[in-house]
Amino acid sequence: MACEYPADGLPTSLPARLLDFALPMSLEAYAKKRFLIVDELDSFRFATKKMLISLGLKLISTASSAQQVVSGFQDMNFDVILCNFDLADGKNGQELLEELRYKKLLKHTGLFFIVTAEVAKGKVLGTLENEPDGYLVKPLTPAELKKRLTSALEQKDATRQIDLAIDDRQYEKAIELCDEKLRAKAGYRLLTQRTKVWLLEKNRDLAGAKALYEKILAQSDYSWAEYGLAKILTRTRDYDKAGELLRHIIEKEPDRIEAYDALAAVYDKQNKPEQARDSLHEAAKRSPNSLNRQQALANICIKTGEPDGALEAFRRVVKLGQQSVYATTDHYFQFADYLVNSSLDAEGPTASKQQKEAFDLVQKAKKRFSNETEIELKTLYKEAQLHSTLGNDEQAQALFEQAEQKRKKLQEQAEAKKGLQPDTAVIGAQAGIRLGHSELADQILNDTVDSIDNPEEDSNAVEAVYDLLDTRITMEQRQQAASYNKSAIAAYSSGDLDAAISAYEAALPLTPRHISLNLNYLQVLLKRLQKGPSPDSDYDNAQACVHRLRHVPPHHREYPRYRHLSQRFQKMEQNAGD
Repeated sequence: MACEYPADGLPTSLPARLLDFALPMSLEAYAKKRFLIVDELDSFRFATKKMLISLGLKLISTASSAQQVVSGFQDMNFDVILCNFDLADGKNGQELLEELRYKKLLKHTGLFFIVTAEVAKGKVLGTLENEPDGYLVKPLTPAELKKRLTSALEQKDATRQIDLAIDDRQYEKAIELCDEKLRAKAGYRLLTQRTKVWLLEKNRDLAGAKALYEKILAQSDYSWAEYGLAKILTRTRDYDKAGELLRHIIEKEPDRIEAYDALAAVYDKQNKPEQARDSLHEAAKRSPNSLNRQQALANICIKTGEPDGALEAFRRVVKLGQQSVYATTDHYFQFADYLVNSSLDAEGPTASKQQKEAFDLVQKAKKRFSNETEIELKTLYKEAQLHSTLGNDEQAQALFEQAEQKRKKLQEQAEAKKGLQPDTAVIGAQAGIRLGHSELADQILNDTVDSIDNPEEDSNAVEAVYDLLDTRITMEQRQQAASYNKSAIAAYSSGDLDAAISAYEAALPLTPRHISLNLNYLQVLLKRLQKGPSPDSDYDNAQACVHRLRHVPPHHREYPRYRHLSQRFQKMEQNAGD
């Protein structure tokens, strides 16, 4: 059975079999909707346009390539897209759908249909993983096209207010609209529940989402609800229960690809790399054209000691990355790291060949991501790092110095913003640490952390910065900080706020970005500020604490506490201003 919903995205439609009850109606009611036909063949575009006109539709545009579609969306929004799988410029319909969603050009109120004669299972499942609103098989007939469009448009009309709220990122309002629709029993109950649970997860209400999934599953054995619940259980580290649910899904529906990926992630967390590899192999066998799946397979093959499997997966990653909007320099750089490390155990021509391919990959990344502001700096850091691994210290130092000159120029151009992008900072800091520039590495990382405005945009890269900063703290420093923290807690419990603050001020220089330590310090400062009178420095120190903590990821266990304390401080600021 095909995937009904995207692995981590909002459901855009119910499967066709659940919509067959919809009463046929004239498409003339949708004459003001904008339609776009995308196909490399003039004959198909002409025939389909003629068919839509015969069904009473008027606003119909055509395009032959993905590039034309993306450009067209800059000027206007289309309500319905009928897109062939194979397109003229090398990018297929599946990749176009990915790009439109990635760039937020396709609104939730819009519809995207894949139209193709393709019957190869791997391509079909790969397309369905991206969850188009429909999959239409050529040759099209007016009756079938009318039936499918009527059902989909009727559904979009029914959920329009919810979709508009989602497009405006008003998630609380969208949840309220879902609740209203459910109370009114206005139809499309299953889709509304699915949309609501997605919104709860989007709003980071994992407890609410978990409860709704369990309620839905108590009514019927829906695989998408089992999958969603398994993902939440994985995030809350209940790996046994998550694995049980995912295995049940696969047993029922062997072609539900996302369940294999999720199960592999669970096995990896449980330190079962062989089982993780097997699960990813099953997913890749069914749907091989997923960049992230191939990257995960490459990484797990490294863990299981399978160089041939790792090389095959890495090469697929690079090939898929040529068109995918989800490709990053990291996909190329991880492969380069692997090749260089492998070359250390090889001899003669094999080692030379692997090293050459590694440096070629860095240059391919430079060309592929030439539009990135920091790409030259990033590749210089990476080349320095690779040369350092190979023991070419003189070349590595020269490249690192060249990179540092470029970093300073970028800082001058940016003026107000001192830090690099998180992924660039991590590569630069890693190169600096290898080459003995530890203090400079810390400066690069700290400048980046202090310059991040929206950590949610690239949470993985932000976490990588924090992880690297964390490794720079010695065990002795951690033990000293823990001792001071213990003394501070005891002093706070006895009501001695001054002693508690003194202990925290001794601990923080040792682990300056430790989340719990900063929150404890902030809590005591707010208590003394509230109690009064307090030194003028308390306000400044509390403000500095909030600033250091602003990158706490929403899924972190301390995030609710951070939000509570930062809101308390904001209220103090407002009262002080009044």
